[in-house]
Amino acid sequence: MARNIELNRTTSATKYIFSALQNNGASSRKTTAKAALIEYSNNHKGETKTKKEIVDELVAKYGYNEYSILPDIYESSLNNNLPKLFKRINHGTYMCLGYDTTQTTTPLPLRSVIINLSEEEKEKIINLITEKFRNGFRVSSSIDFDRFKMFYAKKYGDEFQQDADWFNRFISSEAVIYDERAYIYNDDVVTFVRVHLEQMGSPCIFIEFFYDKFSGEFYELNIFSSDKLKAFIKFFFSDITVKWNYIIMQEGITPADQIKEVFGERETWTFDELQERLPCLKIDTIRQTINGEEYFRIAKGTYTHISHLDLPDNEGEKIIAFIEDKLQKRSYATANELDLSVFENLNHHCPFAAVRDAVFYKFLANNYNKSGQIITKKGSKLRVLDILEQYCRDAETVSFEELTTLEATFDPEGKTHSQCLIAGHHTMVRVSADLFVAESNVTFDTDKIDEVISLYCRDNFIPLRDIKDFSLLPYAGYSWNLFLLESYVRKFSHVFKYDVRAANNANIGVIIKKSFVYDEYDDVLTHALANSLVNLNDKKAVGNYLFDNGYIGRRNLGKNEESILKMAKSIREGAVH
Repeated sequence: MARNIELNRTTSATKYIFSALQNNGASSRKTTAKAALIEYSNNHKGETKTKKEIVDELVAKYGYNEYSILPDIYESSLNNNLPKLFKRINHGTYMCLGYDTTQTTTPLPLRSVIINLSEEEKEKIINLITEKFRNGFRVSSSIDFDRFKMFYAKKYGDEFQQDADWFNRFISSEAVIYDERAYIYNDDVVTFVRVHLEQMGSPCIFIEFFYDKFSGEFYELNIFSSDKLKAFIKFFFSDITVKWNYIIMQEGITPADQIKEVFGERETWTFDELQERLPCLKIDTIRQTINGEEYFRIAKGTYTHISHLDLPDNEGEKIIAFIEDKLQKRSYATANELDLSVFENLNHHCPFAAVRDAVFYKFLANNYNKSGQIITKKGSKLRVLDILEQYCRDAETVSFEELTTLEATFDPEGKTHSQCLIAGHHTMVRVSADLFVAESNVTFDTDKIDEVISLYCRDNFIPLRDIKDFSLLPYAGYSWNLFLLESYVRKFSHVFKYDVRAANNANIGVIIKKSFVYDEYDDVLTHALANSLVNLNDKKAVGNYLFDNGYIGRRNLGKNEESILKMAKSIREGAVH
């Protein structure tokens, strides 16, 4: 149904609409694109035509811009109010149906309630809504409905005969509903949006990108946000979907599919190149996709897809057999144990880490889990800490060197990350710099030991290193030292606890009375500084004080420095207690 709805103002957007529909000196042409498509469908009724054939003939005959010839939106299967001129046979091929002006268009939601409404009456209602409710008609608003009836009677000299329920159903079938308001748009606006979507040349378009690109024109056409644009597209174009905040022009194609297709053009892409090549996609979508399992970083900011790696199946079978053999003997295998030399030689363009991860993804991911370097059966998962703790539980004594060596096997570069210390402290007692023992090997007189520590810790806390004389502590099976004292306070004391920023091997940390209430270790540092004589405006002096006294392991406070110093000054000045 053609709607003669005045936009009330001549804008650059409306001028652009008409210029997009006109070409080759055809500015005086009076036949609309819709009329031309109706004529074409009638002339070729029953015939099968390709989209190219339809476009070429009408462009040649009327001088249209090719993007204004859109047989897609006149399909019989579409849920919009445009004439049904074509039946899609397959992609880009249509059967011409012809057009009977008496035929009923494809029903919109609840269209059955207004089927007996004449085109003239429908046009009167639509024109009045467009004229009087430019900011939208509030759906189910009795006030707006009363205003509509008043405007109707004044303009047409007759009372509006239908009730509010009928009217709301009618308007829901004819208008875009957004934010509980109904908006009427004419065919030119629909064509404008469709033409520009087609011209983007992408099967997936990030809706914010599309809206921002034409925001000026959209605003003048009363589409003032990307959310409203989304509602508009859903209403008028049933062959287009909007999901994940993307306009999906071609069903079955996702943004990830587009990115993968680009990697079919060449082996490697930088992140910046992908952004330039795929401007219609959201930057975060590109970033998340290339950080996925199928993509591998081969240099800083440069990526490749697994399809460009040479990963022969016969070598993959050897990897699977090796993993199965390892899992027969223990609950895990490590990626560092895999012999990947053949794969490395076949993929010189990729670093070892990319080759290793690609081998896992292709040959092992379906049946095994990988957490860091640890490979387990699907459904089970182990951390390095889990393995180290179990190793400690199974032993009477474990040396520090033994633990660090074991932890290093789980790191690609053979490094340790303090997991061995955490595991040892969780499950055993550290009796020296070199040795952890089972808890059954030590005996603590808890009351006596806490009493001795209290002689040193008269305030709320003291650094562990402040206790230098162990002569008053009762024998526990091993000679006392700071390592044994730390283990005791960590796990056995009734009065004290141990706290520190990070596990360490240098006796850094604090013995704290359990009665002292604080939120985090930085609060302890704040109180230590407030109670000290150090100049709080001298950051170097602050760092040296805390480091030298065993509170921290580096000579600076890091990212929380400003907040710690600010609070320490407030406490020292008496503003905070």
